[in-house]
Amino acid sequence: MEKNIEDMIAQMSLDEKIGQMRGIRGLHGFTPFTYGFFWPFRTKGVKRLGIPPFIFTDGPRGIVSGRCTCFPATIGRGACWEPELEYRIGRAMGMEALSVGANACGAVCINLLRHPSWGRAQETYGADTVHMGKLGAEFVKGLAEFVMPVVKHFACNNIEKSRFRVSVKIDERTLREVYLPHFKTCIDAGAAIVMSAYNRVNGIYCGENSHLLKDILKGEWGFNGFVISDWFLGCRSTAASIRAGLDIEMPQGYYFLPFRIKRALKRGEISIDMINESIRRILRIKMKFGFIGRQHHQKIDIDWKAHAELALESARKSMVLLKNERNVLPLERNRIKTIAIIGSLANHDNLGSRGSTDVRPPWFITPLAGILKTAGPNIQVVHARSGFRALDVAKKADAVVIVEGLTRRDEGEYFPLMGGGDRSKLELSADKEQLIKDVAAINPVCVVVLIGGSAISTGGWMKDVPSALMAWYPGMQGGRAIAETLFGDVNPSGKLPVSFPSTV
Repeated sequence: MEKNIEDMIAQMSLDEKIGQMRGIRGLHGFTPFTYGFFWPFRTKGVKRLGIPPFIFTDGPRGIVSGRCTCFPATIGRGACWEPELEYRIGRAMGMEALSVGANACGAVCINLLRHPSWGRAQETYGADTVHMGKLGAEFVKGLAEFVMPVVKHFACNNIEKSRFRVSVKIDERTLREVYLPHFKTCIDAGAAIVMSAYNRVNGIYCGENSHLLKDILKGEWGFNGFVISDWFLGCRSTAASIRAGLDIEMPQGYYFLPFRIKRALKRGEISIDMINESIRRILRIKMKFGFIGRQHHQKIDIDWKAHAELALESARKSMVLLKNERNVLPLERNRIKTIAIIGSLANHDNLGSRGSTDVRPPWFITPLAGILKTAGPNIQVVHARSGFRALDVAKKADAVVIVEGLTRRDEGEYFPLMGGGDRSKLELSADKEQLIKDVAAINPVCVVVLIGGSAISTGGWMKDVPSALMAWYPGMQGGRAIAETLFGDVNPSGKLPVSFPSTV
């Protein structure tokens, strides 16, 4: 392999090498509405040598390109605590990534959930490095059967709204014992590519941080893959980034444009050996995964029904029972004639954050739809969002299910004027908390189903309700999984991967 790589490098022109080091056609990554929708992101290839482009698609909860399966958010899969299940989900995502024309997938988000208000908490497994490493490693193994797995964001990326400017001040021991071990675990499991983070670590941007990329990642750990930048502001320089070990600027070249790299070479700020080292790493991984010399877009037969069932299995196993007094759950079908479904999220396509995680499944099941189908023909299901009607239907029903929580406007990847970002509070909004207390006071058979991507402080109302269930962002089959759990067809076996504070 290494001899073949050196032969290819010897035949490549400087422009062909630079084409391997920068993204092209990346403007569709500017908005959360267009990210990944039209086509995956790519670099140039070298057709005459059989070298394909690097073709990237995203997706912690499913492939963002095209119409693909939407699995539960990663934090919900973290609540499953089941590595083998995560391997199967990785394998399914890898297959779907290949089907949309990609050869790499950035679904492995393993940043530590340092604070529960972090907007992108939903994209990671939880707050423990060992737990995250074990699940992430199995996810990597599954992806690697079809595409090049990308792990992100290296390193210490734990805040959203200030992600482009924040400097994380951290001592070496904490960095190595808490924030890096899960990256090493995933690399040892076969991760091919590392995405650097937006933030700075001890004053230096991650994309040009030689201590992270060169000393630790490529040096001590012996990582022989390549490093890509996060999108747009993930790369901040030409020479400093190349010297530090950044191999590709994504999604579109700016600092890695040909004239900038050639100017840096002419000034002696970088050497041709540094360029060749990046190309060597890029070719090595493309060759290792079998993409050199073959068509990158392969027709692949996918059992979409099986993948939807896998999403359902994951959603079922992610449900966490927070409270169950007086055996309110499971709801017994033979004792209920009317059930009231209340709340703003009961009939909402609430799948999680926009942007780089925004999966567009061919269909999805809301909690209301799931309950309507699961309750059976002898139970009348009545729905009300809030207000006087909600109180009226709650009073007349034999049981009440309140579906409330968070949406992509409350948390997620941050886009100005569009919501998302870090949460300003850990509690539900005052009106949602009041609705829960009012309904619980009217009907003693009351269950609260929480939707969200991180810890929710429940001290303002938990004492007033007999039962509560955390459903996370449960994916396209989430409504069915919630309904099956409420009626006892499925046991709520999930466990919290992050601490829920009673009060702030």
